[in-house]
Amino acid sequence: MHFTLVFLVAAAVVYGANAAICPTCSNENDYTTCTGQQNCQAGHDTCETRIDLRDNKIDYHCSEAQSCTHQQTQNSCDNAGTNGHCVICCNSLADCRAKRDDYFMFG
Repeated sequence: MHFTLVFLVAAAVVYGANAAICPTCSNENDYTTCTGQQNCQAGHDTCETRIDLRDNKIDYHCSEAQSCTHQQTQNSCDNAGTNGHCVICCNSLADCRAKRDDYFMFG
């Protein structure tokens, strides 16, 4: 019984550790307002940054790394996506901030 409880607690800690913390923006049309944060659910280990190319609206979603990578490949900001938006994957608040700032300053 004790072993089972320890195993379940350890599994919950490990599984929960795979959750990302993603930025939030108070004004989606102003990237400088992306100073908040959201705790993602377990299993969502990546932040998917979606940028609307018409008005530079920015939105962060909690995502699984494989799904985000697929979206980024299909809608790369390097190619100025053809679907009216582009996607950048990031793994931490600092990584998201750096990639977002690179896009808006140099993109």
